[in-house]
Amino acid sequence: MNPQLTVAQKSVSKVSRLINQIFEQTAKLSQAQREETERFTIFYKQIESEIAKEILYAYPDNTVETRCDGIHGKPNNRNYWYVSGIVGKENFLGGNSDFAVSVAYMVDDKLTAAYIFMPVSQKEYMAVKNEGATVNDLRMRLPKHSGKLSDALLVTNDKSLAKEYALMTSHLHHLSLGVRVTGNTALAICNMAEGKASAAWSTEFNACDHFAAVLIGLESGALAADFQGNEVDLSSENVAFASPKLLKPLLQSIHQAR
Repeated sequence: MNPQLTVAQKSVSKVSRLINQIFEQTAKLSQAQREETERFTIFYKQIESEIAKEILYAYPDNTVETRCDGIHGKPNNRNYWYVSGIVGKENFLGGNSDFAVSVAYMVDDKLTAAYIFMPVSQKEYMAVKNEGATVNDLRMRLPKHSGKLSDALLVTNDKSLAKEYALMTSHLHHLSLGVRVTGNTALAICNMAEGKASAAWSTEFNACDHFAAVLIGLESGALAADFQGNEVDLSSENVAFASPKLLKPLLQSIHQAR
């Protein structure tokens, strides 16, 4: 296995039991208690700190940026990690097991390795640049597609149902075979990589939450761009993924509805 993936897997395995314990306890809380964001922010920071510590033990000269706990290690390093302790926090708080831990590794601003782990189902997504993507050690590869939206099943995140995006989502639903909505952008992209959808889009983008999913999507054979057709990077605010023939029609349809 790629050495960075080995470290990512080891670091996440050390916190997965704790994550599941907190998830089970959260299900017993009242709605009001679940809305006490401070207690969960402390938990998210703890998870990310433990992952960062394990990474820096293996690579002390690297930099680890986390979603909630900030930057660990030496800043502005060419070897850079992005970590999110819980991707899909709404699902986690709502008792839905579709949440994950995300770890991405970059060298000179280029995505090199990615690891996403779902603690409840024990599902692992991995990718290495130019070596492909896997789910539970099974190779993922998008099937060929006609390039027509009318032949495509789409998947997106729940933010696409917000008022400002509802028209766009409705438009894409009308043009396609349908739209599946998840509460987790990273897992929406992974679902597409598994072949459960022909394309995915998200109206939000965060490096710590989503960079790992970006590499997994690309290594499964998808193309990726923001809604303007630009390469996905730190400045991206949204993202779209599709098989090569489908990305252009998807972006054109998004623009028509915005």
